[in-house]
Amino acid sequence: MAEATAGSTGVPGREPGIGRVLAWLDARAGGAADAPPVLLVRLPAGPDGTRQAGRLRSAASRPVPDGAPPVLFLEDLQHQGRPTLDLLVELAGRSGAAAVSVLGSCGPADLPPGHPLAQARDRLREDGLLLELAIDPALDPARDPDRPVAPVDVPGRPGDARRWEATGEHAAAAAALAVLADRAGAAGRPGEAGDLLSRLAVQQDLLDRPGEALLARERAAAAHDAAGRPGDAAQERLTVAVQLRAGAAFGEALETLDLAESGAQEAGRADLLVRVAALRGNLLARSGQGAAGVAGVRAALDRALSDGLWSAAGEAYQRLADSLEHTGDYRAAGRAYEGALQHCARHDQDATGQVCRACAAAVMLTRGLLDRTLALCAEVTDDPDAPRTARAVATGVGGLALALRGRAGPARESLLRARVVAVRHDLVAVDVLTAWGLALLDEEADADPAALRGYRGVVDLVARTQERHYCLPVLMSAATAFARHDRPGDVADVVAVLGQAASTGLPEAVAAYAAALGEAALLADGPGAALPHLRHALDVLTAPDSPGVPVVEVLLRQRTAALLAAGGADRGGGADREPAVAQLRAAEDVARRLRAGLLLRRLHRDLAGLGETPAAAAGRSVRTGLTPREEEVLRLVAEGLSNREVAAHLVLSVRTVEMHAAHAVRALGCRSRTDALRTLAALDRSRVGVPPGTP
Repeated sequence: MAEATAGSTGVPGREPGIGRVLAWLDARAGGAADAPPVLLVRLPAGPDGTRQAGRLRSAASRPVPDGAPPVLFLEDLQHQGRPTLDLLVELAGRSGAAAVSVLGSCGPADLPPGHPLAQARDRLREDGLLLELAIDPALDPARDPDRPVAPVDVPGRPGDARRWEATGEHAAAAAALAVLADRAGAAGRPGEAGDLLSRLAVQQDLLDRPGEALLARERAAAAHDAAGRPGDAAQERLTVAVQLRAGAAFGEALETLDLAESGAQEAGRADLLVRVAALRGNLLARSGQGAAGVAGVRAALDRALSDGLWSAAGEAYQRLADSLEHTGDYRAAGRAYEGALQHCARHDQDATGQVCRACAAAVMLTRGLLDRTLALCAEVTDDPDAPRTARAVATGVGGLALALRGRAGPARESLLRARVVAVRHDLVAVDVLTAWGLALLDEEADADPAALRGYRGVVDLVARTQERHYCLPVLMSAATAFARHDRPGDVADVVAVLGQAASTGLPEAVAAYAAALGEAALLADGPGAALPHLRHALDVLTAPDSPGVPVVEVLLRQRTAALLAAGGADRGGGADREPAVAQLRAAEDVARRLRAGLLLRRLHRDLAGLGETPAAAAGRSVRTGLTPREEEVLRLVAEGLSNREVAAHLVLSVRTVEMHAAHAVRALGCRSRTDALRTLAALDRSRVGVPPGTP
């Protein structure tokens, strides 16, 4: 597609440059068939480009009408790696309810052959998915006429770099620092080179160039070593290890930590030694060595607290909570995050506190506490000073919670924004969870091709990393989707990855693996062969000592019901309707407690297919979520009556009493009758002040 120059081909009634961008946005919002999904804007260098990028950012943040594609702004695409540009092409291929409008920017320089952006641009051009625009700063009426249009040359003097750092001219500062660092290294001044490279890494981070920042830090560590400054080298390597952890490269991160620990010991840096120990324990927990990892983090936290290393203690608290989460002890993880937040509040560690809130939201989501999830996410996203990683986690987890609630519009926008940051910064957990949320929305919108591409992307991502925790429910859903579309090769790939995860013995991993084996058996031998695997998955997930993952339980019960309805329980191949309905009713109870509108709609469609109607929610108590009969049964149990005695008292069968009691336990979000009785007693105590007549 030909490239236009803003101003020379301006849109009537619009200022040159930004006017064409706004016209494209309006056309996309209006559903114009001739408006490609991607607009790539070539910006000038220097301050003019910075100002225009700000305008593009503002334009992309305008509210879009209901039903219009969400708008994403991808900045400085010439500096982005292949994963981000592959995501750009993937987003451009979305259509219908899954469609996205992508506004991208790049610098003025021509791209060399083979550059990732050039390749992505060629693919988009071939498919007719790209509109290109070059903004000429000389035609910008808001431009300072005394400011030169040409890019500013890099003088290579320290004063220039510090001036640009101070004034926020990050691109100019990075260019100057890179030149100065090379000069210092060539002149045999490693200490100076190390300082310059450390500053360069900061500027690359501010420019949203994580790959270049990582490279600068690795070079800085080597220079600090050469200068005999092991503490500075250890600091840089610790930061590198943190970034490798986010990318689920746990083995490489542990190797980097060994070097960091050696430097910290040589420098006598107790604070760095504590941070290294806490991160090492967390990496072990994430690698499947839960007990050893948790013990290591606890030891690091104890040392930090005893030595008064408050900043290191805040990090260690977060590492402990994350490690407990990866062992499947979600309640303990929640308590650890509460302790972390209290510590951060006492010691003015706002940034660490926001990271803890975002990560705690992921734990609450796993436990099915969607209201608490959304509240925690809002606390982070509403804070303009929250760290970028915390904002990405909160935006993605909040978007997944909104998707489960059935709020497709805001969910899709949040998930897309978080996914862009996740891909750009190699935040594998966020990438996996946002891909799941988008796939669920795509399935609900009958955009199955987009959902399948998303699931396949997760399989490939997990296979090339060491992520084996957040991916579990996503891969289980992927196996179901692949089986529904008769893709045995994809199912086999899921089985292979989940088999590795199941070796940890964690209930969620074992359940996901069993479910994937069921999908493989379904394609090979039919529903009858698949059903035992699904039942085993449910047994593992709902066992009394299982941590409980309500959303996964709903999905498993729905899939089990589908197999039963398809004849899985009948050797003759006939449908087993009543057990199928029972599974759907049990899933409906859980989904209603979660107020998960997306899941409820799926269940209600399946119930309708079996000639059933949704269970009436009106008969449930606003206060407890129980029906009158469920509450009556539970209160009689609380009085010490056995199931048989309750049945005689209410003139019911023992089986019916057991069913009401089980439904009551699920409706209260509990794992056992004992927990349910405690919860009901707590609700009774909280009833003080409730208006009379409230059920």
